Amino acid sequence: MWKLILVGCGICGAYFAGRVGVWKLKEQVAKNAAGAESSPMTVIAKGVLCVQDHIGPWSAADVVLGLAAMAKITENDPMEIPGHPSELASDPEFMVRAQHWRAMAEAVYVADPASFSLFSHLPESSIVTAVWNPEQESMRPAFALSVDHSYGALVLSVRGTSHVIDILVSAGAMPAPFESGHAHGGFARATDALLEEVRPHIRQVLQEDSCLEKLVIVGHSMGAAVGIMCGLKLRDEHRNLECWGFSVPASVSLELAKECASFATSFVCLHDVVPRFSVASIEDLRKRVCNFDWKRADEIANHDEDWQKISRAVDAMQMFQRAQDNVDDFGSRVCSELSGGGSSEQKQGSSCEEGKCEGESSIEKKGPVVLYPPGRLLVLSSSPPGCGVTPGQRSGVAEQRNYGAFPTFEQAKNVEWTMHEASPDEFSQMILSPWAVSDHVLGNVCEGINFFVKKNRKK
Repeated sequence: MWKLILVGCGICGAYFAGRVGVWKLKEQVAKNAAGAESSPMTVIAKGVLCVQDHIGPWSAADVVLGLAAMAKITENDPMEIPGHPSELASDPEFMVRAQHWRAMAEAVYVADPASFSLFSHLPESSIVTAVWNPEQESMRPAFALSVDHSYGALVLSVRGTSHVIDILVSAGAMPAPFESGHAHGGFARATDALLEEVRPHIRQVLQEDSCLEKLVIVGHSMGAAVGIMCGLKLRDEHRNLECWGFSVPASVSLELAKECASFATSFVCLHDVVPRFSVASIEDLRKRVCNFDWKRADEIANHDEDWQKISRAVDAMQMFQRAQDNVDDFGSRVCSELSGGGSSEQKQGSSCEEGKCEGESSIEKKGPVVLYPPGRLLVLSSSPPGCGVTPGQRSGVAEQRNYGAFPTFEQAKNVEWTMHEASPDEFSQMILSPWAVSDHVLGNVCEGINFFVKKNRKK
């Protein structure tokens, strides 16, 4: 028995020393692999950890490490573009309209009528009503309702969020009944609050001004989701309705997402994580991280310096797991000795075992309703990804443009864009890449649309 205890002390000492060492290594490698505090993988990891019930009891280092590994594989083994090439890419009038409505979606990120006028190129007198700084408890997003006579439209611009982490955290809201299906609970409440405010103004202006032919709702990110969901509630009342969404999140159930294609056009960039980020996709991500094919990944990325750091961290974690198994085995033997040979309960480990993560029930639970980005989905993709520019922070610019990949005039000459039309159900799985956050910003969408505006002018 004393011999067993001495052996156990040695095992436990090695275990705890290894635990500290691996913890430090994971933290360092996660930091190196993910980069700065505002890097894509760090931002996404924060969003994932906010829905901890669906990802299991992992540390930030565990999550960042797994996401960084997946992103590195996407970087070295480019993903397929969903859908098929869109004929709208060669429609000059359509692409010019798309750029105009994108600008109107970005204009509402300001905080006063004068700035909105500068961004939208509309006079201040065109603003019917606006709320620039809504009270947080009201659940109503900032918005501006304006008249755009050049397009014969009454335009509702709905502000999204300038910080991707905000939209990822809000993705943790559980789906709620909405119209004939389900929708993101927070977006559903925001939709109802917004309509309560603007509906009377919309009716009044359209009744008084016979020059206005249509109602147009535009938005980016959360604003795109809320705007299109407003469209679902207004479509019967306003037959000539258009919704334009940019970087639209996963927000409604599949049938609703498809229904929206009749009145909503949604632009998303290929690597943008937001259209794929929901409670259901996080649950899927948890399983994918557990079953990640490290051998195949090593074959794809073994030449990459960052991958080698990630791989060393994984090797160390596996050594630590073996030490932990020795401690568990030692504990079982001690319990067996003390109980006179009886069996002890096996302690559940923190690793993924036989494809199951810690906390996963052996009984298959019914998962959450899967949410999808709504509308006619147009997927913009640049080659090289990120326009060949490393995403990063910059200062002294508008808040919604302070992070991203912004090519210069000369760099943009070497970039080719494609535009595919895809189905919402092609966005059920989260894809990780170094451009997962920069592809969400409106500056990147602007680059993609402008490529086709310019290309169509050359024909």
